[in-house]
Amino acid sequence: MSFVKVFLHSTRHKLYLYKKYYSFHKNHIFIIGEPRHGNIGDSAIAEAEKKFIFDTFKGNCKIADVFIDDYGYDYEMWDKLIQKKDIICLHGGGNLGDLWYDEELFREGVIERFHNNRIIMFPQTMMFQSEENLERARRVYNGHKKLTMVARDQITYESMKKAFDKCDIVLTPDIVLSFGNLFKDYDSDHRNNIGLCMRNDVERALDDDSMKVLYEYLDKKGYEYDLFDMVDDVSITIENRLELIRKKLKRISGYKLIITDRLHAMVFCSLTGTPCIVFGNNHHKVSGCYEWIKNLKHIQLVGSVDEAISLIDAFYNIEGQKESLNLSDKYKPLIDAFI
Repeated sequence: MSFVKVFLHSTRHKLYLYKKYYSFHKNHIFIIGEPRHGNIGDSAIAEAEKKFIFDTFKGNCKIADVFIDDYGYDYEMWDKLIQKKDIICLHGGGNLGDLWYDEELFREGVIERFHNNRIIMFPQTMMFQSEENLERARRVYNGHKKLTMVARDQITYESMKKAFDKCDIVLTPDIVLSFGNLFKDYDSDHRNNIGLCMRNDVERALDDDSMKVLYEYLDKKGYEYDLFDMVDDVSITIENRLELIRKKLKRISGYKLIITDRLHAMVFCSLTGTPCIVFGNNHHKVSGCYEWIKNLKHIQLVGSVDEAISLIDAFYNIEGQKESLNLSDKYKPLIDAFI
């Protein structure tokens, strides 16, 4: 592509972004860092964040969804669009730390750039492996005078309090759990088979040998099972995001049992009343979130494949649960951060 074509394409895209977000420049809240990738759990976080803000302000606010690629396209444009009185929210999840370091550096960059704005970081799990990386984050976060950091588990909360002592630190459940009973109509009376939703990345709970043991047990017992993932091969947009979330909820609610090591597969089971056996992963992300919903009888955290196998028969025969999920009082610290 010639220099002229590149220049024209870049200029057109900048104009598109400016027009897209210009209406927000005199308004309220920017949610920065929303993902394009097909992880439906992360998309559910984004939708839950938006709904939480809307409900907190009873609709009396303007919300800008800022995808991570849109933000990175032209930093100076955001300097003009985001005013000092605007609130910046940082997309939550499980990437506070250096396990997914690109996301961490992105977040630190936003915090450094907008040092005069009130910034609220939606619920996160924290795990730093490098003391050098933690020290950099400590410098950035503690250097901001108006930063509220939200932990979604007790271990993260205690780690944040220790590392980021100059920030406001609060504790709430994962933001997707704030949906509560919104998707209770997905609690299906016509469930079939077992759904296996297992990671295959650095956060996987079971190695290949353990997965083989699980498959052999299911085959021996004659269970029908499907393999699926929380990650779809799709680029996320505002237009398709909610529909993709609904499709994933519908799929999960169609199974008699979900076996997973994915946090938001577990959360989707809690939202839809779907029986679930969930493995803790290689740190406290899943187990920490489980603490908020451990009273739900149809969801059980396990620590080994043998423990999971011992529960499969019983959980497979549990009917879809009608238990109410209401954690609204647990989000008061986050509401207070906005008001």
